Order: sequence, then structure tokens, then C-alpha cells
Amino acid sequence: MNKKSFITTLLLFVSLSLFADPPVSPVTTPNWELKINALYWSTATLNLGVEIGVGKKHTLDISGGYNPFDFSDEKKFKHWLVQPEFRW
Repeated sequence: MNKKSFITTLLLFVSLSLFADPPVSPVTTPNWELKINALYWSTATLNLGVEIGVGKKHTLDISGGYNPFDFSDEKKFKHWLVQPEFRW
């Protein structure tokens, strides 16, 4: 990538960030959310997580994953995962 292309790309990203949405006020934000872990997809692991706000600065996150699949040549990579997490 030459210098002109790099500067053009950099200016494009900067200009796009100037038109980003304004921050949402804390009153309208939900106190829970559903999450997935995209990196687990590389191992074909089905996963889902829930994060719940339990205070002004505290959240409780419970995530889980399960991989029931058999791969070629009788290889298996089966596992399950439950991961609770408390954040401040």
C-alpha cells in the first residue's frame, strides 16, 4: 500500500467516526443483554451469554458453550462450558 492510499484510507475512517451516533443516556440503556462469543465459532461451539446489571457499577455475566459435533476420521472435540462472572 503506497502512502497516498494509506492517507486516503485513514481520512475515510476519521470522517466516518465523526458521524457516529451520540452516546445513549444511561436512563434508556437496558439492564441486561444477550451475548455470543464469535471466537468459539472457529471450534464449532454453540454459545450464549446473558449479562445483567445488578447495580450502578456492577454486572453479573453467565455464559455457556456446548460442542456436540464429531469431525472426520473419528476425531471428536466435545465439551461444555459454564462461566459465571461478576464485574465491577
